[in-house]
Amino acid sequence: MWRPKSIGSVFAHRELTLTDRAGARSTAELVIGCPIRCPTPEEGDPWFCPFHLKGLGDEKLDAIAGEDSLQSLILALDYLRQRIPHEARRGGLDVEWLGVKEALIFGHLDQIRSQSVMNAELLARFAEAVALANAVDTPQRATRLGELKELVQQLQNS
Repeated sequence: MWRPKSIGSVFAHRELTLTDRAGARSTAELVIGCPIRCPTPEEGDPWFCPFHLKGLGDEKLDAIAGEDSLQSLILALDYLRQRIPHEARRGGLDVEWLGVKEALIFGHLDQIRSQSVMNAELLARFAEAVALANAVDTPQRATRLGELKELVQQLQNS
């Protein structure tokens, strides 16, 4: 089966900081190529996303296959998300990007997702509070406004 033999057009590049047990620092370089297919593809031939991790692990060019270009890219990124920390541990190194050790490929996406969910919840509660403020005075309104005040206090304290 055909596989890429070079990185081709560079899609992305990232430098990672490595620290050994003595505290000495060095750099690993991750280069990701644009997903590519065999020059004369037949139906069903996969796409490949080539990458090269220099300064960590075996340093050979590698590629991850997928059904289409997007899948090969996503699979390659997920593979690298797992492989980079593994190779660093194997070599007795800590690895980080922008001072963070856990988010080497996808950055702070988990935090962004959590913030997005929290913002959506806050907006929903705010809309409910506006509706309650405009509603007629009922016992249910007073109870719900009390619950919303507690929620606002919890959010302010977190």
